Amino acid sequence: MRFVSHRSDIPIMADESLFSMHDALNLIQQDVAPYFNLKLSKSGGIHNVRKIAHVAEAGYRPCIMGCMSESRLGIAAAAHFAMSNNVVRFFDLDSFCEHAENPMLGSVEIKNGMIAVPDQPGIGVHPDPEYIQHLDEVKSC
Repeated sequence: MRFVSHRSDIPIMADESLFSMHDALNLIQQDVAPYFNLKLSKSGGIHNVRKIAHVAEAGYRPCIMGCMSESRLGIAAAAHFAMSNNVVRFFDLDSFCEHAENPMLGSVEIKNGMIAVPDQPGIGVHPDPEYIQHLDEVKSC
């Protein structure tokens, strides 16, 4: 990745090589990539991704907040985390758009290419009672 990064006019972003703050520090020390892709699922949650973000900020590495296949609940958590950290400059939080079902009420919305977070308490997401009722009915059949 370092070889490509140093020879490309297109900035390279570390993603699958970035799971921990130790990875982040190594990528910075090796001058591998000028950007980092943060993902809650990949990194083991908010606590760990916060550590990575601190290392990225100290190493002057702007970040994108990415996702894998999270539901609206996970995306809401990622969006709130990203919006509270100056090191996050870009967002790729659209995995919920491909889900066939949505068991959550509230959460993020994508409007005109921008992500909007709810202003309800917490992260603005709660289970849909009708969806849960449907699961109970399916389970009892």
